[in-house]
Amino acid sequence: MKIAADNFSGEVGLVARSYLWHFASKVGLPQITSMWAKWEVHIEEDGEAVKLDLLSSFVHGRDVAWIDLAAQSEATIDLAVAAMRRWPRFHRLLVVRVERGYAPQFLAAGFRVAGHLPDGQGQHIYLYAERKRLINPHQPPVRLRFSGRRSVSSDCEFSVVECSGAIIGLTGIYETEFWHDVTWGAWGAIDPARARRDAVFQTLRLTEDRAKRNGARWFCLETSDCEKYRHARRIYELYGLRPLLTIPNFYTGDDGKAEKFIVYGKPISEDVVRAPTAVSEKA
Repeated sequence: MKIAADNFSGEVGLVARSYLWHFASKVGLPQITSMWAKWEVHIEEDGEAVKLDLLSSFVHGRDVAWIDLAAQSEATIDLAVAAMRRWPRFHRLLVVRVERGYAPQFLAAGFRVAGHLPDGQGQHIYLYAERKRLINPHQPPVRLRFSGRRSVSSDCEFSVVECSGAIIGLTGIYETEFWHDVTWGAWGAIDPARARRDAVFQTLRLTEDRAKRNGARWFCLETSDCEKYRHARRIYELYGLRPLLTIPNFYTGDDGKAEKFIVYGKPISEDVVRAPTAVSEKA
């Protein structure tokens, strides 16, 4: 925990909870500290009714809603866009996963393109918007009901990193059903007093190898544009990871400063579908 505290100052509580998640999984109680939770969102308007999935994570904050609209019909998309004009206050930021062909509707509603994360089909895109930007008090009321909360199936695994018999750091991976093709690196850190810079690259390589053994097609890491992670971001880029997803104002600190959410990733399976990523933000 000292290595974690030194590397993740201000976020020790999140790191500790993630380690607790690891230990609970090992003893067969993974739902106690599951990273993700899922709700069913029921939308009704003019006799039409649809259901979609909404997820949130304790790492990202409960006020960030991940809304899965992949493989949904045009009618569902239309109702979802209308509902977001009257979305409840308890979500500050909405992040939508949707078929690429529906992106213009969301751009016209006030969303922005976040990027693309692999999910097998290669045709989905992520868009984001702060709820306050979407609210339209003149929009006809849409009935929203949230139900069926449950923990989302996720697996995590943490390990210490040793060199010459001494512990120099820690690393981990996790997977969740929301991203079937991705294995994520989790809370990796190296003690700079005990290891040289090349140990960071070796640790990344070890973590990626574990992801490959798990059958992942992509290896990803999430971070922020916070100044204290500047060197980490540079290391990710030198290692060969590239930015896949960027969402401004994702994290809000106690000091009132907002931080970007950034996902770096790389394909680690030869059969990965390389979908185009350029999407115009013109409505």
